Amino acid sequence: MWKKIWKKLLVGTLIPIILAFLAGAGVLTWYFFIRETPRSVFEDTIAAARQRNVEDFKGRFSTASVRALESSWSGETSGRGGSWISMMEGILDKNGGPPELLDEEIVEQRATLKVRLEERRRTIFFIKDDGDWRIDLLVGIDAGLSDEARKAQKTTASTPEDAKKEEELLEEPKKEGWWK
Repeated sequence: MWKKIWKKLLVGTLIPIILAFLAGAGVLTWYFFIRETPRSVFEDTIAAARQRNVEDFKGRFSTASVRALESSWSGETSGRGGSWISMMEGILDKNGGPPELLDEEIVEQRATLKVRLEERRRTIFFIKDDGDWRIDLLVGIDAGLSDEARKAQKTTASTPEDAKKEEELLEEPKKEGWWK
């Protein structure tokens, strides 16, 4: 009699534990190997750039970024994919190697990925576009433009000490997109 009770108890607790373990393993597998992250999108972008696959490379950018880029390029270069090829070359070092991927930060529908390319740190901006992470060049261009405008401002300091402080602030490194 005790054997039957013990068997039922063992089977009744062991099966749920095994099922929970398998479910946990599935979730961990999805989280670490399957789900799309800004880092994985950028790694795929690098792979497409190394293979010179224009369509795959272009598919890694937000819809608004693609529209803005293609409308700014002349018809002659964009028709043959020439400008996309220039973009591909811009994310690889002089020898065709990938940048070093550093920190990734995700905040709701936006993310940044810090990379180092040829000893310069750069920031790549991402946005959720139709549920998928895509590179958002528009944020990076805005950051670069506002940085240039900030550096171009004349000092408004009334004393030499204040002028020196303003000058030091203007020289601080700011976020930089990979295309600079």
